[in-house]
Amino acid sequence: MDNRSKRRLMLGFCGIVSAAILLVPAAGAQPVLAAGAQTVLGACCVDGACTDDLTEEACEALCGLWIAGRDCDNVLCPVCISGVCCIDGECFEDFAGCDSCRCAGGMWLPLPMGEDCDPNPCPPLTGACCVDGACTDDMTEEACDAQCGLWMPNADCADVLCPVCIAGVCCIAGECFDDFAGCDSCRCAGGFWLPMPMGQGCDPNPCPQPTGACCVDGACTDDMTEEACEALCGLWIIGADCDDVLCPVCIYGVCCINGDCFDDFAGCDSCRCAGGFWLPMPMGQGCDPNPCPPPTGACCVDGACTDDMTEEACDALCGLWIPSADCDDVLCPVCIYGVCCIDVECFEDFAGCDSCRCAGGYWLPMPMGQGCVPNPCVPPVCPGDSNCDEAITWRDIDFFVAAMNDNVAAWEAMFWPGTPTCLFANNDVNDDGTVNWRDIDPFVAVMNTTCP
Repeated sequence: MDNRSKRRLMLGFCGIVSAAILLVPAAGAQPVLAAGAQTVLGACCVDGACTDDLTEEACEALCGLWIAGRDCDNVLCPVCISGVCCIDGECFEDFAGCDSCRCAGGMWLPLPMGEDCDPNPCPPLTGACCVDGACTDDMTEEACDAQCGLWMPNADCADVLCPVCIAGVCCIAGECFDDFAGCDSCRCAGGFWLPMPMGQGCDPNPCPQPTGACCVDGACTDDMTEEACEALCGLWIIGADCDDVLCPVCIYGVCCINGDCFDDFAGCDSCRCAGGFWLPMPMGQGCDPNPCPPPTGACCVDGACTDDMTEEACDALCGLWIPSADCDDVLCPVCIYGVCCIDVECFEDFAGCDSCRCAGGYWLPMPMGQGCVPNPCVPPVCPGDSNCDEAITWRDIDFFVAAMNDNVAAWEAMFWPGTPTCLFANNDVNDDGTVNWRDIDPFVAVMNTTCP
């Protein structure tokens, strides 16, 4: 109650006491007795009105002022000053006066003439508020409700034993929290309190996962968790039932995955889950001819990157293709310094090893600054070194066999996807200008040696 209201109450009480002093019976006055009994009767003042012949008990029941042995003709009852009646924080202006207000369990709040219950001048009712087992005094119901507490009007914490939440954790939308003070603050955060054995917490998560409706390809499934619905690439509606849900329907189309077309998917969601994208099509049209665009990605050629290249276009440049990648996220391999050798001719104007390979050559690493003079692309002949590793070992046998009968193409194919870095003449071990059976014994003779 504010200071102005307190002053009004004091003025009202002072007026009542002053009037009561005037009602003290005169000296020598005799009390009025009920006929045939010893009960004392008197005048009773209630809300400024007087009633004769009431007992003290009857007058007190009306919260009135009783004057023993007096008649109303000889009594001037005190009148309550203008005001309203406050009961549990609510305002009432239809009480006759302060006495009947008090009898209804309220208090009389003096107000200036003409003021009423709009706006409500009554102080809100306070009491004890229990939250998470702890008690706070002088709380309004609204303030206690805001903390999801238990409110006891007109109570003091000294007289209250607050209920205590048992040990547990707070579950909010399937997540577990063990830092809440108790069940009330958990409920206030939109969760529910899950009782747990003492000492157990959130690891592993004991909270049940929320369920709802899951829409996939226009069809709805009930009681799905968010995780299960996401695994199907569906639309999850928490807490919903399929009876109340209208699932979106994919328009007619086909599923494109890495440039391939599929017309047997149920809809756009299952297509997306398979790593594809849904391509809307006119009704009845399918995958013949293939309407799907080829996949693109980053293409690395000679250490430089180009975006949005198809695999076919990148292969045509002898590049390294990374599907669905952007150059911003790619670090292209860089060719070390060297020259390009094509049919023992040397070229130093190629941008790098990829463009050299695309021209049918092979990249020959060189010390920095050295070029094509003298020509490094004419390696010395090393009889028996069929695999170009500068040693004659068992590893050369398959290459030597492939070169038999001057089969240059078969020998070069042994180096795929690369190209040979030595001369075909290495297979002509007897140096007669032809690779044939006559080279076998000389080949065996140089086995387990190295090139000069």
